[in-house]
Amino acid sequence: QIAFTFDLAEGPLLKAMLLEETEENHLFIFSMHHMIGDELSIGRLIKELIHYYNFYNGDIETDLPLSNIQYKDYSFWMQSLIEQNGLTDQKAYWLERLSGEIKPLKFGADMFSENKDTFKGSSLSFDVKKETSDRILELSKSYDISEFCFYLAAFKSFLYLYTHQEDIIIGIPVSAREHFDLQNQIGFYVNLLPIRTKFSGDTVFDHVLRDTGKQVVEALRHQMYPLEHLTTELNFKRDGGSSGYITTGFTWTANQIKDVSFNENLVLKACPVKTSIVKHDLWLFGDGKEFFIEYRENLFSEDAMNIFIERFLVFIDGLSFDAKNALNRYSITTNMEKELMSKKINISINF
Repeated sequence: QIAFTFDLAEGPLLKAMLLEETEENHLFIFSMHHMIGDELSIGRLIKELIHYYNFYNGDIETDLPLSNIQYKDYSFWMQSLIEQNGLTDQKAYWLERLSGEIKPLKFGADMFSENKDTFKGSSLSFDVKKETSDRILELSKSYDISEFCFYLAAFKSFLYLYTHQEDIIIGIPVSAREHFDLQNQIGFYVNLLPIRTKFSGDTVFDHVLRDTGKQVVEALRHQMYPLEHLTTELNFKRDGGSSGYITTGFTWTANQIKDVSFNENLVLKACPVKTSIVKHDLWLFGDGKEFFIEYRENLFSEDAMNIFIERFLVFIDGLSFDAKNALNRYSITTNMEKELMSKKINISINF
């Protein structure tokens, strides 16, 4: 019931169901096409659902006020702003950040899957050890940056070590709701901002960390320009089944809605949904403690992704102790790999 195809011509673009599991437990399923809503929209819909539940239950007497504007008003305003060159400075900023040739990330052949379904995806979850996350939190404070920026810098650096590509772009979704009147709107306002870093063999993580913090601040100042308008102006070479110049990204989930109380007798708990279709090659989600990674099954095998995760955990644990080493000084070797190397296991192949 969750993974169904929306009819864009006939609609509707949302679907809700209430299933009874037991007399006291019910499963509320709500699906919405991404073109009509984003993460903040879901939060707003839940707030309205709670309000009207209590309103029709007689617990409150006031109805919700109508919004002054709708998404169509914002869409018209944004289009007019672009046509009248009202965002010229923001466009120029992104063209400068994305100048030169842009290459999609390339992973080793050992990660490839035999699955040929381009859009089929899967996900794997993992946790960061408490002692590691605690050290990262303190280290982030010492650099006066957020945990999000630390993990973003760590993920980019890890991808550099894993792929040996010196020019890496990571996408980060932002709300793009700078105007006050947009805060409580329902619609798709999200903008995907590219954070670009150029690496070399002697790049120090301390530098990546500071640069990432600076870039994120600057990117947020220029978050209103819709970056899909730049696609035709960029020097990007599509390769095979590449999904665009942003193929990999990171979403910070610390502010996502988890449990919501309607009243003292009714609580709404979020349930994880297994991914079946993905829009990008590789995407990391996390809040500093709990993480999951989505990947395209035609690009990555599950075994390869499990190794990828284990090596990432080794890497960030090393970073948590000291951020001032060159990236190639940090280990990404798992305990199992160390054990195999210590035993000097030789594998012979008979043809």
